Amino acid sequence: MIVFLTVLLCCYIDENVEAKEQVLRVAGDDSLPPFSYKNEQGKLEGFSVDLFNAIAEAQGMQVEYIPMDLAQSMEALKSGKIDAVIGMKYTAERDERFDFSEYYFTISESIVVPKDQDEIKYLTDLKGKLVAIQRNHVAFNLLQDVRRVHMNIAENQIDALELLMMGRADAFIGNKWTAQYYLEKHGKETEYKIIDDPIQPADYAVAVQGGNTDLIKEINHGLLTIRANGTYNDMYNKWFNEANSKMLQQMKSIVHLLISILAGAGLILIMGFVWNKRLKQEVMKQTKALKEAYQRLEQSRKEMANQGAFKEQILNNVPNGIVTFDVNWHVTSMNKEAQAVLLTDEEWQNHSIIKEAFQNYVNEREEQISGEVEFTQNGKAYFMYYHLRPLLNINNEKTGFLLIFENRTEEKKLHEKLVIQEKMRAIGQLSAGIAHEIRNPLTSIKTFVELLPIKYDNPSFREAIKEHVPSEINRLNQIIEDLLDYSRPKAPKKELCNVREWLDSIFILFEPTLRKENIDFSINVDEELTIYADKQQLKQVLVNMILNAIDAMKEQEIKRLKISAFANEQFTIIQIEDTGRGMTKQEIEKCYDPFFTTKPTGVGLGMTISLKLVKENGGDIEMESLYGKGTTIQIILPRSIEKEGES
Repeated sequence: MIVFLTVLLCCYIDENVEAKEQVLRVAGDDSLPPFSYKNEQGKLEGFSVDLFNAIAEAQGMQVEYIPMDLAQSMEALKSGKIDAVIGMKYTAERDERFDFSEYYFTISESIVVPKDQDEIKYLTDLKGKLVAIQRNHVAFNLLQDVRRVHMNIAENQIDALELLMMGRADAFIGNKWTAQYYLEKHGKETEYKIIDDPIQPADYAVAVQGGNTDLIKEINHGLLTIRANGTYNDMYNKWFNEANSKMLQQMKSIVHLLISILAGAGLILIMGFVWNKRLKQEVMKQTKALKEAYQRLEQSRKEMANQGAFKEQILNNVPNGIVTFDVNWHVTSMNKEAQAVLLTDEEWQNHSIIKEAFQNYVNEREEQISGEVEFTQNGKAYFMYYHLRPLLNINNEKTGFLLIFENRTEEKKLHEKLVIQEKMRAIGQLSAGIAHEIRNPLTSIKTFVELLPIKYDNPSFREAIKEHVPSEINRLNQIIEDLLDYSRPKAPKKELCNVREWLDSIFILFEPTLRKENIDFSINVDEELTIYADKQQLKQVLVNMILNAIDAMKEQEIKRLKISAFANEQFTIIQIEDTGRGMTKQEIEKCYDPFFTTKPTGVGLGMTISLKLVKENGGDIEMESLYGKGTTIQIILPRSIEKEGES
């Protein structure tokens, strides 16, 4: 048994080592410079090759490159003879047969014609012309839609260009960069022109067999890594900015040569002939214009390079994660902060941030959404705030999406600490208030108890005990009852009740007091107005509000108390207005705190309990007060059971 397990384990290890060391067979077009082509040693090189080498290095993959033309590579990939093809253009038709990675280069096809050819400027001008094109090229179907166009088909783009150069075609359609590279290499760039009318923009990507999702994930992960760490930009500058620099250098050489020729011609003319002053001025004018044009091109190139590096530096130093997607939700870029958060997870496409943002975007159907998400990663809890919005082009068409997320983990921890501190402060304040409120009646009871042996026979003392001790005990009991109501209020028994009838039942209790205090009192309420709440609990709230108003108006010259009620679509608002002393800003801020009171004999739990009861009935309290002028309180409650559900 042990021997069998040992053999099985060895087989398992060998299989995994073999799987890990498996060499990927990757095909690339051998005639598509500067993306991929054969060098003098017969090996593939180019931008696509360098890019895939960087991906392979980032993912720990071994690669063997196999030069093939496009048609051969597609057949080999379909039959499983190779694992991937670099530099294949994405089309919907090809997507049915193969799986594609995220794109790494976007390009439009161009038309190449002889320099003296003025008839062809657009794709439609190819009508009745003979066009050289690569077999299986993405523009093949476009040409079929042009009437009476004839095609001379080659196996690759270099062969198609040579058909044009041999006079066996009127025009060439293909990769602009390949055409420019080949024409410059053979010194033909002055004999042909590239028409920059964009034709069917398409993406270069890596293609694998359909269903090979594991390899696609590896490639996409590596592509994101080299985009984030700057390797992609370095390779792009190497292969494409150098091409621009080469063109500028050639232009510079031409300018210098022209200057030398003109200068030499000038010396000869000065020595042997009469110099034509007008010709000299024109030559100097043209020379100056050429110099300025070169300087502008050189300056523009430097500015573009500097702007690109500057933007990349900004994005990679922003403390927020930034990810862009195309319209199909494929990732197109990711800064270092996003990489640090997302790429730690192998299944980063299903990361909580991305998953929740996209899910909410689909559900809410809003153009811009924001939200918060909590998740655990590597045993550590994170809290992120995200914002997702679409990216638009100059025509206001959606081209993709931008996801920005901010790490608020430390901020949340700090907030939780502050909440705990506030709770501890409230507990301390609550304890101090309870101690203070209980000590007063206990002191009175203690005094009577201590005097009881001495003054028991004194009738007036016994009367004082009968009057004050029960009162102090009731006060203690009221404090405990109020405290219990605050900490464990009873569940409200909600019902639909008429506001006017409910207010009239409360007004009866206060009519004698209001008359005695000379308070002008009025009720202004619609007869049909209703609330959905526990009317007994709300009665306690309103009684407390009216008592507070009466106490606040004791020293005021004008004493007026007005209760009114009105409704909006969802709520009934009961408004209590008085002309009392009002409250300061500090008093308003503390009025709901337990045991805070401005009354000499107050307990300080009335407003605290009132707010809690109103909240439990699905409502809220709003307050406005001006010191010395009065206070207005609004009790906001659901109008009906349906509105209560909406609140």
